[in-house]
Amino acid sequence: MPIAFDTTGFRQHDPSTWFHPATGDQVSLTYFDLVPDLPAPLEDVAKLRHDLAVTTAEVGCLIEAHVVPLGGVPAVFQVVKVPLPGQPTGQAFIASLTVPRATCSAVLKLQAAERGMTGAREAVLMARVGFDRWVQPHPYAPQLQGRLPFHAGDDPRWDPEFPDHPLTRVRAWAHHIIRTAQVDPRFAALPPFHPAPPAPPSAPSAGSTPAPPSAPSAGSTPAPPSAPSAGSTPAPPAGTPAAPPAGASASPAPSSVPPGAESPTRLVSASEAPTARSSEGPTRVISSRPAESPTVLIKEAPPGFAPSGPDARPATPVPTADQSVTTVFAKPAPAVGSTITTVVPGIPMAGYLPLWIDGECTFWRMTDPGEVLGRLAHGVLARTPLAENRFRDVVGLDRESGTLTLFSRFRGDDGGVAADVVRLEPVGGQEAHEALTAETLTEAFRWVGRVNAAAAERGEYVAVERAVNTDVLSEPYVLMVVQEFEGQRISVVQTAPVPGPEVPVWQGNPSMTSPASPETIEAGGLLALYAMDHWGVHPLHLSLTFGPTPRLVRD
Repeated sequence: MPIAFDTTGFRQHDPSTWFHPATGDQVSLTYFDLVPDLPAPLEDVAKLRHDLAVTTAEVGCLIEAHVVPLGGVPAVFQVVKVPLPGQPTGQAFIASLTVPRATCSAVLKLQAAERGMTGAREAVLMARVGFDRWVQPHPYAPQLQGRLPFHAGDDPRWDPEFPDHPLTRVRAWAHHIIRTAQVDPRFAALPPFHPAPPAPPSAPSAGSTPAPPSAPSAGSTPAPPSAPSAGSTPAPPAGTPAAPPAGASASPAPSSVPPGAESPTRLVSASEAPTARSSEGPTRVISSRPAESPTVLIKEAPPGFAPSGPDARPATPVPTADQSVTTVFAKPAPAVGSTITTVVPGIPMAGYLPLWIDGECTFWRMTDPGEVLGRLAHGVLARTPLAENRFRDVVGLDRESGTLTLFSRFRGDDGGVAADVVRLEPVGGQEAHEALTAETLTEAFRWVGRVNAAAAERGEYVAVERAVNTDVLSEPYVLMVVQEFEGQRISVVQTAPVPGPEVPVWQGNPSMTSPASPETIEAGGLLALYAMDHWGVHPLHLSLTFGPTPRLVRD
């Protein structure tokens, strides 16, 4: 291969792939015997950055892109973030270096995925930066709106505070590689990359009228890229050519491949690599993304490479609110002749579910949290009206058998009402209260943020308030809603009473607004957490209320 680099801390899986056993981070080195398809010459950095940002926006966000020297040869250096394929939350960060020459290129990249609890970096920094200043115009394309937003939390100045975050790891790795990697002299001596000028349009024949380009149908959106299957080979990244035509060979040119390509190289681990600041040298990383999209290029890790570090995902993950759950055990059922009482649920926290029975709050341990979290507060359960345009979920409790019946809000094709049954265990209030920690509270209100995102999709608001409130919305409360304002979707979060200046993010403001994105909508849950802490209301005594989105909610 044309690039020799440090592999310290990584284990080689095959001739072009390395895995880090503690984090699951993956390194790949690929040679392409085809003309690179970079959108601009390396000398035109502004156009190169703009076009890469636009292309990446279809499936994620280009965090940064630069032209840097790698072993004395110009290279394109990017950092890209993309959603984790097939998961409701979490992101992968890809740092890569593309060394383009006139007729070929070499791409070295590292990808690192969030594992376990996701979004911790964003939650901490959003409170510090401010909700209204979180999402920012993209520096390379200010009018761009991509699948993931460009926000303040990805700035490299925060990396030292989050040394184990995947974004920090890919940056640290890339800075070390830029300082230490070597490029084979024969590869470096190849003619430099210069994009071919666009071909002039062919003149129409006499009397002919060129056909207008076909327009997309109203409301259509480009199809998202499909996630690669386990063990599949990722698509070539941006800056590398598309796949050759059928029957074409993509083998490396003998004269450009340095000797010793089959011998293992060494790579430094993120914990050992210094984190360079932008003012101290070459800034940041290139994620060479596929020409169509920067999808996550995850290969199936071989046996023995399962992540085992503190950032590793549990072997049996707890399902999130957006994941379906299939159980192989027999479903519980209420006892024959038992009485099912209709009750209003509170906010599930730390594996416990408060249930309000005739004004009394009882506490229950969920034996199958995923089943409850996946349906509760997502608009699919039966509801009870509190007042005009105010509704809450209701469920059926059989105290004798400890079963909870989740009645569907809608009738099935046969005209009946479907229901699922889960088992609960009654506990005392002290046990439920003692289970609440800063971490479990944060996770509970992140779930509230996901509930807010689901409500926005179906045109509803979410109010976090006291469970004993039954009529009109009354203080204290947090109201979360996504609305159209001057042609743009706006995420609005209001609270009353007005928080004091000491409350994180709120700082004395009655409401927070931001352009609607998955992150800003879900952040409403954390804003509710900060406000709730200021109220002095115990979180286990709160409930969620829903209603149709009002026409306008503004300061």
